Amino acid sequence: MPGASLMKVYDGAGLIADKSNAFILPVRIDGLLATPFSRLSDQQVRRRWFPKVVVTIQEPVKLAIPKGLTGKPRRIAAGAALYTVMSDLIYQTTPTDRTLMEAVIAAAHEQGLSRIALEDPLTGELSYKKLLISAAVLGKRIMPLAPEGKAIGILLPSTNVTATVILATITAGRVPALLNFSAGPENIKSACRTAVVGTVLTSRKFILEARLAGAITALTDVAQIVYLEDIKSAISKWDKAVGLIEWKHPLVQRNHSDPAVILFTSGSEGTPKGVVLSHKNVLTNTAQAAARIDFGRTDIAFNVLPLFHSFGFTVGLILPLVSGL
Repeated sequence: MPGASLMKVYDGAGLIADKSNAFILPVRIDGLLATPFSRLSDQQVRRRWFPKVVVTIQEPVKLAIPKGLTGKPRRIAAGAALYTVMSDLIYQTTPTDRTLMEAVIAAAHEQGLSRIALEDPLTGELSYKKLLISAAVLGKRIMPLAPEGKAIGILLPSTNVTATVILATITAGRVPALLNFSAGPENIKSACRTAVVGTVLTSRKFILEARLAGAITALTDVAQIVYLEDIKSAISKWDKAVGLIEWKHPLVQRNHSDPAVILFTSGSEGTPKGVVLSHKNVLTNTAQAAARIDFGRTDIAFNVLPLFHSFGFTVGLILPLVSGL
């Protein structure tokens, strides 16, 4: 299996292994596709001299095929069993013992700092380098808003800015609590109480256009409201200069088992319940998705779900960022 993509699996290969009662030896090869001698196009892979090559060999396994099948059904089952072995290989060999910030920074170096990481209709394209620098600059300003390891509420739409704010909160060693702006004032307020959110980051423009003045009024009882417009106006040239240096590493070192994000249930069965996901939780979910979804570097992920949604956050935002989509 080359790189992070499954090679084509045909039922015949699985049937041969089944008929011969042979073991399957799962092997993953990372890095060779990035050499100057790769036959892939520049759009499919970022070539470079002497890329790191890693070969992972797992224990031999036998195909798990249901008993009693014969003919075409058995052939199909053998192909499916072989595909399962290979997709499990992708999942089990994808690094998850790191933080989200470390994973995004690693993806930036692997894919190229100038590669487009995000795009929205409002602000256009955002490269990996600009994203990481912006997160570092903003992260410095976020640090005083909450103690390390504590939650900061984020009440924003799905835009490049929101993705930057989330990464800024994470690199600052704080935990973004993604608030559902469609849940109504009382449920938003309840979510802040549940996650012990003392500060909520939002935008005056968003509050006005989304007609969330009532929610902000309710939130002032439990949290301090901080507007991104005010943070932006306070950022100096010195802050930006420091960001040019500090984006290469997380501002605050955290462990992969530490909380990375707080999501909330819809509140349809009472008040919203907080769900705390660690860095490893999220990266494990992205690895599971990558093991089953056929995508490559030329693909674009169109995220139609809000970032406070578990799938919108994990597969809609984090998976593309750490995979180079």
